[in-house]
Amino acid sequence: RASAAVAVGAVVATGCSSKPSTESSGSTATSPAPAEPVLDGTYRLDFYGSAHISSSGPSPQEIGPATFAFRSTCSDNGCVATGAEVQPESPDSSVGPVVLDYLDGHWLMVKMTETSCGPNGKAPRMTVWELTPRPDGTLSGNRLNARLRGPECVGASRLPLRATRIGDVSAGVEIADPAREAKRV
Repeated sequence: RASAAVAVGAVVATGCSSKPSTESSGSTATSPAPAEPVLDGTYRLDFYGSAHISSSGPSPQEIGPATFAFRSTCSDNGCVATGAEVQPESPDSSVGPVVLDYLDGHWLMVKMTETSCGPNGKAPRMTVWELTPRPDGTLSGNRLNARLRGPECVGASRLPLRATRIGDVSAGVEIADPAREAKRV
């Protein structure tokens, strides 16, 4: 549990930021409300394997793109997006369906799965996506992974990525209704 707390702390420190207010206390003009964040459509996720970093340091890898379809909604509870991979042969095929929350200017996903731990069997793995909307319509960020099982099977990695919208969600692609997701944050 201590290693999980450390991993979560590292992920939060890497994935979130607080920005100081830029409002002037003497201003009488009101600015328009910011547009709600949207994560709708089919996106190609390009992973920058040359910048991959693992627990032991730089670890360049050849990593192909993944394709995910997303739908999002906002309510009084915040904004949430659900997604499904549409190319199972991609590098995130073990991630399965995803749920992201919009928090502090980032789409964030935290998911626990199991991974191989060599001769030590299986270990819990935490996968985190942190995606920041960019002015050009893309999202950029990181995929973080942490294995969380005792000293015999501990590891972490960071892989930069960019998500580019390539179209609408195709008919027949099943994505969970984001409005039905319970509030997580």
